[in-house]
Amino acid sequence: MGPRCDTERNACFERQLTEQGRLPTGNQACNVDAGGECLPVIGTDLFVCQCKNGWLIDTGGRRAGSVEGRDPNCQLRHDPCMSLPCEVGDCVSSRGEAICQCPATHYGPKCQFRRGLWSVWGPWSSCDPDCGDRRERHRSRACLGLECLGHGFESDWCHGGGTDCGVPERLGPYRTDRWRTAMVLRQMLAALAIATAIGLGCLFTCQCFLSVALKCDRDLLDLAVRERAHTHQMLAYHRLSYKTVFKTD
Repeated sequence: MGPRCDTERNACFERQLTEQGRLPTGNQACNVDAGGECLPVIGTDLFVCQCKNGWLIDTGGRRAGSVEGRDPNCQLRHDPCMSLPCEVGDCVSSRGEAICQCPATHYGPKCQFRRGLWSVWGPWSSCDPDCGDRRERHRSRACLGLECLGHGFESDWCHGGGTDCGVPERLGPYRTDRWRTAMVLRQMLAALAIATAIGLGCLFTCQCFLSVALKCDRDLLDLAVRERAHTHQMLAYHRLSYKTVFKTD
């Protein structure tokens, strides 16, 4: 090789001339610009490639431009998807790892399994509980196969139609109506007025809820029963002191 043909051939820099033209040099075939290395057999048209940085040998040889792919090369970029053939869907690689992106109808590492299908939804259940404004209903469906995509159970709020739950049975003897509660309040206020008149100086806050019970800050009436706020209204709220006497209708 060389202008005077006085240098032994180095195939990494110069190749022989063929009927198809001059072949790519070893440096080109070994992709030296991408980090590959060309190792020539001096005096011949042969060389060996050491591929690096994720490049592999392209056995087809088309990318290197060699005849019938007989020359070594580093023209094939390594792709993790080469070792993960997806039966259905597409392979996606990133940072040396690969996964199969399966369609909704398949699942598995290679999308090799077909998902089951859902049956139609069953009817809605009755609303639970029977009364109140926070009631729920449910329905379900069956997976006909394996690994159905989605949920087989569904719940929803019931809108309207609920009745007043009234006073719970657990209140027992403390159940009362509006007028009996008002009477208890009247009697207690009268007793407090007398106590104030004789100088006891009683000062506390009293709260009474309709249709439930009477509760005072100093446990004058030990009825610690509460009812839901939306079903009952406050009857009265009084602050008493030794200088004030309250009167109810």
